[in-house]
Amino acid sequence: MHLSEYASVTHTPAKICDGVQLTGVKKKRELKAPEPEPVTAPVLSSRFWKKVTAYARELGMSRTRYLVAAVENYIRLRRGTKVGLEPAERRKIAKAWWQKQPEDERSKRASKAAKARWGKTKK
Repeated sequence: MHLSEYASVTHTPAKICDGVQLTGVKKKRELKAPEPEPVTAPVLSSRFWKKVTAYARELGMSRTRYLVAAVENYIRLRRGTKVGLEPAERRKIAKAWWQKQPEDERSKRASKAAKARWGKTKK
């Protein structure tokens, strides 16, 4: 719905005051917010909830925490990031990637990072 359907301007009839005809005075109607649509939870089978409960118990988590973690992992996988890597593992992967890069590429990236860090540019 458009906002104009909720708020419209009405005119009062012209009034005569001390022999002078006054034009209609504009009145604003109160804005009416649209009624929210009822939200219903998706209906999931009892089999689904039994599996969720079993997996959550196996990991020592509540069903809610288990489902939130599952959704977060799914999003990470969709984005292409590795799930559950420790910082040491990430450093190993980064070091291996840097060693695959040619020397001129590494030096170019390192100088660009240093310039960005220290704000120094060549003139």
